[in-house]
Amino acid sequence: MSMQVDMFNVTPALAREWLRKNTNNRPIRPSHVITLKQSFERGEFVTTHQGVAFDDDGVLLDGQHRLTAIAQMDDNQSFPMLVTRGLSRDAAFAVIDATQAKRTVSDVLSISRDVSDVANVFARLHKQSGSGLTPAYVKPFALFAQNESLELTAFCKSKTRTWSSAPVRAAGVLWMKMGQPDYVKAVYRTLVSANFEEMPRIAQALFRAQLVGKVQANNTSDMLVRCMRVFDPAMREHSKIQIKDVNVGLGEIRETLRALMKSEGLLK
Repeated sequence: MSMQVDMFNVTPALAREWLRKNTNNRPIRPSHVITLKQSFERGEFVTTHQGVAFDDDGVLLDGQHRLTAIAQMDDNQSFPMLVTRGLSRDAAFAVIDATQAKRTVSDVLSISRDVSDVANVFARLHKQSGSGLTPAYVKPFALFAQNESLELTAFCKSKTRTWSSAPVRAAGVLWMKMGQPDYVKAVYRTLVSANFEEMPRIAQALFRAQLVGKVQANNTSDMLVRCMRVFDPAMREHSKIQIKDVNVGLGEIRETLRALMKSEGLLK
C-alpha cells in the first residue's frame, strides 16, 4: 500500500472512531492530553504537517494524544488535520518523534531562557495551575516580562542558584513595573553577590533564612511571596518576613499581575 495524505475535519466522533484503531501505541500521558485539550479550547490549534497517521494495516501510529483530547470535546467542534495512511509500521514507528528534540517555550517564542522562566512563573500564577501551559498561552506573559527581565539580568550578570531563580526575578520584575527599577536592581545585586552588609534589613532576613534551609528557591510560591516583600521599598527596615498564608499572598500578587497586564493591553 502506498502512502496517502488527505485533509480531514476531525470531530470528536471521528476521533473516537479512530482511537479504536489505537491498538499498539505507547501509553497515553493524561497531562499531555489536558494540555492539548485546553489548547484546542482556547483556539490555539493551527493546522500543520503534524496530524494523524495510520500504518498499512489501518492501525493508528501517530496522533493518539491529539485524538484523545478532541474526543473529550463538544461534538460540534472540528479541527482540520492532515491524515496520513499507508505508513510501514516497522520503518515509521521507530522514528516518529524519536529524532526530534522537544522545543521549549523559549525556542518557540524566540526569547531568552531568562525571560521564559519568569513568563512561566506569571503564567502559572495567572492560571493557578502548571498544566496546560502552551507557548501561545505563555506569550503575553513573556511580552509583559521581557524588558524588565532583560534589564535586571543585564544590570547583574552574575548568577546564583537561589537568588537568580525565576521566582526571585519575577518578584523583581513586578516591582520594576510598579515604578521601583533602581531599588529592585540594587537589592537584587546584593543578594546575588552575597553582599550582606549592603542588603536592606528585610533582604538580610531572607538571606539568613535561606542559609539555614528555611527558604528554598524550588518552592516557587513561597519564594515569590517572600521576594515581593523584599523588593518593597516600604519594608526595607523590617527584620522579619512573616507569611501566615502563602495562598493569600499569591492571590494578592495575582491581582497585581492582572492589573498591570491589563494596563498594558496584554489581558482582557
